[in-house]
Amino acid sequence: MIADWTVEVSALSPWIDVPWEGWVDLCGARGAPDCAWHEERARALSEVEAYPELLRILECANGADTFTSKVDVFPVGASEVDPEISEAGEAGSRCGLGSYVDLVAARGDLFCTFARCEALARSTARALGAIECPGSCVEIVLRPARVFGREGFGWTIYTMGFGPDEVSARVTWARAAQVAVEVFLKEESFMIHRDVDERFAKVRDAVEVPGICEGE
Repeated sequence: MIADWTVEVSALSPWIDVPWEGWVDLCGARGAPDCAWHEERARALSEVEAYPELLRILECANGADTFTSKVDVFPVGASEVDPEISEAGEAGSRCGLGSYVDLVAARGDLFCTFARCEALARSTARALGAIECPGSCVEIVLRPARVFGREGFGWTIYTMGFGPDEVSARVTWARAAQVAVEVFLKEESFMIHRDVDERFAKVRDAVEVPGICEGE
């Protein structure tokens, strides 16, 4: 798998917004204490109806640690095949399918800390680059996010899969997209961030420090 990461936080960079007019809460992001996965809502999404493979990806991405803002799938032309894939000898990769998913951290301290969000993108890309998944590429983009009036950072995970025909390209894409989200959430650095958040919360509650990154 070819994997990379980048940062887009200029004045002209797009934001990840929650909510927006088409947003669907898939895991109780509005504050439900159980962070329950709402499969029936996910199944009703037009993107999932067209690409059922997204269901598992969205289930993985919506939980106690992260939730999604947007997801979409798009065709990729032969002219857009990653040069590294062609150089690797996969000249038959004439068809492609791509997707993106916008993710934000459910835990406030990670959401608001650029350095930690950047470190997570970097370490995940490094881990993905060591995975054997021929014909696929992933890019993790760190960008600004606005969630219920609070400003911080989030990630867009782009995934592309290529093959000699549409069926094989779709199979490669689905596998790579699932792996990308799973590795992102299971990456060692995310586990470290999760532990830091828990310890920070205990200290904050003990000393009554005002909340970080509050919208007020």
